[in-house]
Amino acid sequence: MPQPDELYSEIIVLRSGDPQGPHLASGPAAGSGPQSSLGTKAVDYNQPSKGAQPTFPYVAGDVADRDPAAVYWAWFRKGLGVRLRAAAGSCAAKDLDAKFLSEPTVPGLLRTCAEVLGKPLSEAEAAHLSLAPVTAPWLREVLHA
Repeated sequence: MPQPDELYSEIIVLRSGDPQGPHLASGPAAGSGPQSSLGTKAVDYNQPSKGAQPTFPYVAGDVADRDPAAVYWAWFRKGLGVRLRAAAGSCAAKDLDAKFLSEPTVPGLLRTCAEVLGKPLSEAEAAHLSLAPVTAPWLREVLHA
């Protein structure tokens, strides 16, 4: 089954003139819920992601491996590293390795990207991370690959 592309889907909705309103990834409307401010909401980073599930179970490996699962996850790690470095590059925060490695867990990484960098990861990325062995050494390897 094809995986949806979140950005492409939003572009199609906007170009069609469909009055559905903002994409769910845009956040809630202002004043929706207790203690909410404009465009923000309380997020529980410990909840499992409802995003597209990975095609393969997690396997460590390299892009040159013969195992399709190892190649799939190697490309995910490379892509995640590029995404994290790009998000960090657009942020004024200092010592980003320390920020990422201060809480080397899936919820910690999701929280850092959303709250510290202002660049939340997609639901599909969160779903992939929920299967990956996110630890300090793993995250360090992703960041410096």
